[in-house]
Amino acid sequence: MIGAIGAKLMTQRDEKPASGGKIFAHDVNLGFPLDRPDWANFFKEHGWRTAGYDDMGKLTAELQAHAAAAAFLPAANYFFVRNDPAYAGLASGLAMRTGDTTVSSVLVVPKTSAARSILDLKGARLGYINTYCTTSFFAPAILLSEHGVQFDGFFSTQPTGAWQGQIDAMLAGDVDATMVEEGIWQDKPANHASTKIIGKVDRLPGPLVVLARGVERDFASAFLARLLATKTAKPHQPFAGYAAYCADAVRDFFARCERAFPAVT
Repeated sequence: MIGAIGAKLMTQRDEKPASGGKIFAHDVNLGFPLDRPDWANFFKEHGWRTAGYDDMGKLTAELQAHAAAAAFLPAANYFFVRNDPAYAGLASGLAMRTGDTTVSSVLVVPKTSAARSILDLKGARLGYINTYCTTSFFAPAILLSEHGVQFDGFFSTQPTGAWQGQIDAMLAGDVDATMVEEGIWQDKPANHASTKIIGKVDRLPGPLVVLARGVERDFASAFLARLLATKTAKPHQPFAGYAAYCADAVRDFFARCERAFPAVT
């Protein structure tokens, strides 16, 4: 399992979900706008509680145990319950820069690096956010699989700060390369001057909202309507707003993940 490669134990920041309860679990790093009174009141009025996670291994485990009835999470987390009929996709997060439900992840190295493709990085130190990250951990595995190379054992993997923190860690010499959401790389002119792109993976789904199939239809309809009407995000978030669930992109992503991680069932 991917979670065995450097995954940490979970830290919950809200309420601990009870099995079978009306729990909305969310990745705290993605900035779901629960600080807005309208969203806080929405869940309260429907008798739901919220649970925030900064460890994606535990968030995945909660879904596998059916302990949460809804979740906002990276697409890579949903990969681990892709064959579970208990859940279905409800909505997709939109990329702040493009307004699209999918993003690209770019493989970057320092401008001074001699590497010209991912194949030149055998044994290199790869910086990533966590082992459930779509753009920094799954993306390099997908890119390698497109070259017919297995991810396991190719890199020396090392966790870093998220997003711009990945690039900063690389420029500080802590890692040799990293894959990061393209919009993050584009946002800072210094990135263009000090790094170069040597690989890219397109059509990666942004974060997803998934819902248990047994949830009441009235709640599901109201939840989706409110998601589609939300266009804001917390500061410094790469995603803002929601659209209908991008089922085709998610299916394609899962197929690529299965080729990259054939041992994950």
